[in-house]
Amino acid sequence: VDLMSASCSMLLTLIWLFISRAPGWEDTRPLSLASAAAALYSVFDFTQMMPVSDEVIRWAGQASIAVAGLYCGAWLLFLGARDRRRLSSVERLIAGSGVVLAVLALLPGVLFTGRLSVFTVDWLDVTYRMPEPNGLGSATLLYFVAVMGSITTRAYQRWGEGWRWHAPILGGFLLLALGLNDALTVSRVIDTPLMLDLGFLVVNVTYGVTELSRLVGDARRLEQLSAQLEGEVQARTSELTTMQQALARAEKLAAIGRLAGGVAHELNNPTAVVLSNLGYVRGALVEGAPMPEDAADALEDASAATERIARVVRDLSDAGRVAFRSREQPEKPCEIDEVLRRAFENVRPTAGALVPKQVGLTGATAHFDETLLERVLQSLLHNAVAAVEGHPTPEVTVEVGRTPKDVQLIVRDNGPGVTSDAEPRLFEPFFTTRAHGQGTGLGLAVAKGLMHAQGGDLRFLGNSPSGAQFILTLPASMREGET
Repeated sequence: VDLMSASCSMLLTLIWLFISRAPGWEDTRPLSLASAAAALYSVFDFTQMMPVSDEVIRWAGQASIAVAGLYCGAWLLFLGARDRRRLSSVERLIAGSGVVLAVLALLPGVLFTGRLSVFTVDWLDVTYRMPEPNGLGSATLLYFVAVMGSITTRAYQRWGEGWRWHAPILGGFLLLALGLNDALTVSRVIDTPLMLDLGFLVVNVTYGVTELSRLVGDARRLEQLSAQLEGEVQARTSELTTMQQALARAEKLAAIGRLAGGVAHELNNPTAVVLSNLGYVRGALVEGAPMPEDAADALEDASAATERIARVVRDLSDAGRVAFRSREQPEKPCEIDEVLRRAFENVRPTAGALVPKQVGLTGATAHFDETLLERVLQSLLHNAVAAVEGHPTPEVTVEVGRTPKDVQLIVRDNGPGVTSDAEPRLFEPFFTTRAHGQGTGLGLAVAKGLMHAQGGDLRFLGNSPSGAQFILTLPASMREGET
């Protein structure tokens, strides 16, 4: 029984040390101390029946009393930890006196006479050899029995809190009874074997089973909470997805509203001019009166307004190409020099004496649609030409460069540059720095979209000392990338 109790108690010591590391299970640390004390008590008690020297018997007997004091103190600590409270003054006094008596038990001649008490339980044919306690030693044994009874009574207050407390409380009463049995046996009042080891075994096993059952219950509750949390996360994710979809729809509607407002604003004035001037001329024709002298001017204004309407519609058509243009591979590499030549020719009617120039690399090719690139360059060159209007020495250049992966075109002019207020809105649809009626505000926005549609990019590079700079980045063709 002694060896079985010692082995079981040591195993539980390791189990409680491991379990106490889990969150919420810190209160099991005192149990590891109680189990270790019980294991040591069983080992020391076992020597009382072994053929060893008297000195070993004396030392083991004194040590068993010492660890009994530690056992009682460990249970007091456990009750305090389990209740999430500090030990009361009485409990601290009991624990402190237990430590003092444990130290005294290790001192020769303090609790024992120095003689060995040898007695035999005839009906079991078991002989015990143990140090003979003096009066203080007998009182100490009775004191430990009383402390165990106090602890058991304290634990009994938890009886109504569930079956987990029933087994340890009953085990505590069993320890109390067996401790009283051993005290009376050692004092030779009764003729029974020493059975406190059996009590340690019963208490450790029963309480171990109940605590492990609590551990299983906590694990099940944790699994349920995890499943519940997972369900809530999925529900919140679904709600978030729905809200994101609703937000995307709202943003699309808002974008459509802004586009419709911009189109209405851009078309309203020229349409009013067309209707007013045509109505003015038509009224004169219907009445049979001579044509007004300013009829030609009215028709000229109507024609200019109609051209403006056509320009807005053309820019909107390009914006539509941005939305639906795919990034499919062009059939052939884009010849940068040829695209620049055509773009320069297209802006020459509005550039007057100004002749845009190409500088830097020649013979570059890019993986890009030539028509789209020509449209983007034409938009940037028109802006550059407008920016240098009135300059005594206007200059517009396109610098061609290359990196291992990209072809870069930098469009520069020597105009006044872009103001800090206008820079954040450069690529915003319907934003223009030109005078009213001279620009739709769609050129840069459409150009940037066209670049992105083919895997390129358009950025404002900043103001140089001589004017504004825009950079086009195009993916280099295979042939260009290999050079």
